[in-house]
Amino acid sequence: MTEDLDFAVIGVQKSATTSVQHFLHSHPGVMMPMGEVACFESPDYEHGRFESQLSFVRSKGDCLAGIKRPDLFPNTLAMRRLHRHAPQTKLLVILRNPIDRFVSAYFHLMNSGKIPVRNINRAVCSMFNDDYFLRHPAGLSLLHYGLYSDHLETIERLWGQERILALSHQRIAQQPSVVHELICEFLGLEPFEMEQTGSSWKNRGSYSYARALFLRPSNLLKYRFHSGRVRKEIRPGIVPRYVGGALSRLARQLPATSVNPKTVLDRSSRAALVEYFRADVTCLAERRPGLVEWAEEFE
Repeated sequence: MTEDLDFAVIGVQKSATTSVQHFLHSHPGVMMPMGEVACFESPDYEHGRFESQLSFVRSKGDCLAGIKRPDLFPNTLAMRRLHRHAPQTKLLVILRNPIDRFVSAYFHLMNSGKIPVRNINRAVCSMFNDDYFLRHPAGLSLLHYGLYSDHLETIERLWGQERILALSHQRIAQQPSVVHELICEFLGLEPFEMEQTGSSWKNRGSYSYARALFLRPSNLLKYRFHSGRVRKEIRPGIVPRYVGGALSRLARQLPATSVNPKTVLDRSSRAALVEYFRADVTCLAERRPGLVEWAEEFE
């Protein structure tokens, strides 16, 4: 079944992978579930969940079958498993300024209930000077996921550059039609113009602390958390999920949760993050010069 998997959108997290997924899902030549497929990660892999998570591949017919899972990109073990089972799979990677991705992912983890609701600048200070990650291990991904050059080099060793299409978040924002054409050409699909209904951006980030506070009880009702809140799964009870879902919808509608300022980092936090990501950005810019529009910020 896995040998019939044609492509995977593997990352990076908070870089418009959901928008790319919506485009591919709507293409008549593609069969792709709208959820995320985690069967190459632990503990799903050990539990043999290929059968349920990849069952759609059997009925793909003449279509291409693909999955989306941004958490695959930095997960070397999971990528080796994917290569072992489906070495012919083509990979789509979307990269974003690692600081912008860090900020978006920080609020995403707060909204998901994986890290506590805390001012981002105090959190960054604790990450570099205190024991933040010991107390909140789910937060490790905030820094680890942004080391693009290291992760991309690992994937290229497994697949080779010819089976990987790397794009930038900025290019998707500025030239969505061009990016759609590149994706179709890479996958061998007929060009397809997606009908636009309102904004083409899906799963937009939220930068509201108030929303994160409102979503916290909702997440506790809907999910069970494991491994230091790194992973979560839906609770079996219908009533808690229903109440949690209602709270989530309310949190997105209240005026107090709609304040959404993207400029949330102070000078000290930004400087610490620039220093952390600088070497990786420099290395990536040397290897993929046309991909890294944000390199000047790290010079």
